[in-house]
Amino acid sequence: MKRIYADEKFCIGCRLCEVHCFVAHSRSKHIIKAHKQEKGLVESRVHVEDMGVTSFALQCRHCEDAPCLEACMTGAMSRDPVTGAVICDEDKCVGCWMCVMV
Repeated sequence: MKRIYADEKFCIGCRLCEVHCFVAHSRSKHIIKAHKQEKGLVESRVHVEDMGVTSFALQCRHCEDAPCLEACMTGAMSRDPVTGAVICDEDKCVGCWMCVMV
């Protein structure tokens, strides 16, 4: 499987990796059609975190049997029934980082 790897040394926070990932997982594989017709059906698996002067890309593989779902003690981690993406409800998250540790 092809993957997008982001090197934080070169990240300027432009979010282009998010766009490419979104289009790669869309049905149309076309940047305009994907954003106009498939918004909400497809989720980027790369999310850029902007921490002031530093930006970096977080990458989730959305595993079939995602260990982070079981590791989450608050139920903040769940799977979107439409897209199949693993998502985090930030209101439920307590920041224990167990999802990252597994």
